[in-house]
This record gives sequence, C-alpha cells and structure tokens, in this order.
Amino acid sequence: MKPARLALLFLLMTSPAFADGVCGASGACDTMSSNVEYKDCLAKLAQQQDDELNDLYGQVKTLLQSYDQLGSETAPLVPALKTAQKSWLAFRDAQCTMEYGMAQGGTAGGGYNSDCLCNLSYNRNIDLKRMLLSYGEQ
Repeated sequence: MKPARLALLFLLMTSPAFADGVCGASGACDTMSSNVEYKDCLAKLAQQQDDELNDLYGQVKTLLQSYDQLGSETAPLVPALKTAQKSWLAFRDAQCTMEYGMAQGGTAGGGYNSDCLCNLSYNRNIDLKRMLLSYGEQ
C-alpha cells in the first residue's frame, strides 16, 4: 500500500467519528424530546449509512470490474464481492433481529434495531472505503 493511502487509512480509523460512531453512541439523537423522535432520529441515521453503503458498494463493484477486465489469474472478483455482500447482509440482518428481540417486545425494539443497522452499516462502510483506498490503483 502506498504511504499516502496508509496515512489516509490511519487518519480515517483514528478520527473521532470512527471512535464515537455516528449512531446512537454519537449523541446525535440525544436532544430529541420523546422516544418516538429519538427512534425516528436513529432510523434516519441508519438510512444515511445504508445510502452510503449502497454508494460505496457500487464504487467497489466498479473497481473490481476493472480488475476482472484485466484477466487476472484469480476467480472473477465481482461475483466474489456479491457473495461476500450477500453474506454480510444476512449477518447484519440476523444480528439486528436478535438485538431487536432484546427489547422483549417493548418500545425500545425499534431503536435497538435502527442503532444496530446504523452501526453495522457504518463499520461495513469503513471496510468498503478501505478497499477503495487500498486497491483503487492497479
């Protein structure tokens, strides 16, 4: 990995946003005056992370298509990415379903689920950014 990319990756991973997250633990929704507003805020943060996830996935897919066109000796990378993403989505959804269940049917379930979706998507976004930074130039 090029030194500049390594430095950028280090800065990304040590930034306050990385440490604190962007979801419930960030405090972004702490000023909400009701449980409904708080859960709505968490759902919006989760949606923002999901939107970024879709964008980054598309960028990584485009990058891997260029690798595949080079005729590398490895198996095609785009199908491998699709398999990995499908597996990751299954993990994310199962994990967040479990966390939703921790509310025991209470009103906190929606907040638990949104916070889980937000955090796991945020972390996957970091993985996808790392791939773009590390392998973006062939």
